[in-house]
Amino acid sequence: MDVRTFLAVSLPLPLREAVVAYQRQLKAEFSGLTWVQPHALHLTLKFLGEIPVPQVETLYTALSQADQRPMSFIVQVTGVGVFPHNRAPRTLWIGVADPEGKLRELVRWIEQQVKALGFPEEDKPYQPHLTLARIKRNSQEIGEALTRAGVVPSMRLFGELPITKITLFKSDLTPQGSLYTELWSIPLTPQVRNRE
Repeated sequence: MDVRTFLAVSLPLPLREAVVAYQRQLKAEFSGLTWVQPHALHLTLKFLGEIPVPQVETLYTALSQADQRPMSFIVQVTGVGVFPHNRAPRTLWIGVADPEGKLRELVRWIEQQVKALGFPEEDKPYQPHLTLARIKRNSQEIGEALTRAGVVPSMRLFGELPITKITLFKSDLTPQGSLYTELWSIPLTPQVRNRE
């Protein structure tokens, strides 16, 4: 049996609440979008796809025992945009600022570890974001409405996201949307604080 999996970072409660409050505000103004459920909000690091159940443990062993595990860090969750473009968007997202490149370094490290297990490398550059909603119909009209209202593009600040661990999630598709279950987590190396 296979399970559909991805590596991600969960949102702390204050950040999740800020994103959900914004989502509620947009829901009242725009129809035709399929909103991500609050419990399903996350920052994807690497989509792994369907994997055999024994590989869940293999992945844990490889990542938890790997040399030079990256240090924990904090990123800002800021900005609102769409993929692929404003004229006919398919995904509404909230951005993640990574000015020091630490998030991309973490993703590169993950890519190196899982490549050794036979997972293909991503063929597109990593674009960190939280998916807020999907647009399945009338994307041109919705794109125009979002742009007219100043929703996209926007530099709105939502808060900080501490990256202290990476989590493997299982994804089950249900009629109500995707259901995510945490399978395991691996802590990153803690930041060493200078003593006063």
